[in-house]
Amino acid sequence: MLTTTRATILLSILGAGTVSTAQTKGQPLNKVVELFQSGKAASGGLIRGEGLDFIEQFVNTELDFIVFDLEHRPTDYQAVRIMLQGLLDRADIARRGNLQPKVVPLIRIPADAAERTRFMTKQALDLGAYGIVAPHIDTAEEMEATVAAARYPRSYDRERGLPFGVRGVGPQVAMRYWGLGRTEYFQRAEVWPLAADAEMLVIPMIESRAGVENIEKILQVKGVSAVFLGPGDMSVNYGHLSMPAGGGLPADVEAAFQKVLQACKKANVPCGTISGASTADERLRQGFRFLIGDDQTAKRVKSFNASR
Repeated sequence: MLTTTRATILLSILGAGTVSTAQTKGQPLNKVVELFQSGKAASGGLIRGEGLDFIEQFVNTELDFIVFDLEHRPTDYQAVRIMLQGLLDRADIARRGNLQPKVVPLIRIPADAAERTRFMTKQALDLGAYGIVAPHIDTAEEMEATVAAARYPRSYDRERGLPFGVRGVGPQVAMRYWGLGRTEYFQRAEVWPLAADAEMLVIPMIESRAGVENIEKILQVKGVSAVFLGPGDMSVNYGHLSMPAGGGLPADVEAAFQKVLQACKKANVPCGTISGASTADERLRQGFRFLIGDDQTAKRVKSFNASR
């Protein structure tokens, strides 16, 4: 396979033997997918800086993934492309004989779902990101458009009732970043969990009363990889311009979070939010499957996984 050939060449150059056979027998490249498939939780960080020196500090953390925030920062795609290279630890790849990145890169695209600017998704994925986080998903129709933007057109789409893929074909940079040949990249670049070997994550953000009210319909869209609850926007949308003293969320916002969480549990879709280490254990006990915070939050998530 092309995967084995490319990896073997890389490992040979680095003097580290051959690629692990596990890599060619179905182990996901996307660590987050692997954790979700095994029923475990994942931890991540929201990235709001730039440069190689900045991004390299995240390689050896406890985080499973990071999200480049293009929604609220002036970071452009070229800057992200440079930082993606900083996440690659070639010596570690050689030691492990495994192409799975230590920290999975995702991109929060700038546009709200209603804007339907699918070129942003296409460019994010063509850089080599393992998925997108889509802000402000309020309806099932917006969710369908978001999934479609992340998928290549596939002959089985309509017969399986899937959002018809509209991602344009230009995978050269992403193929090189993932370490795959063209055929296998197309196979693995399907949106998880639409296929057994799918690797791409499409994560909608629920940030409004409308999104909460429509959550059951949103979850019925095939191709929702996980759901992320945004506490800041949600609180403002519910009329709270400041957060309660002592931390936590306003009571009605917390109730909205719990409604979405229960809907996600019923649909077997991972649900996540922002959490510090002090609230991580509670959120994990409630059933949240991924938390975005810092390294201490990540350690709480790993401790939780180890106890299961």
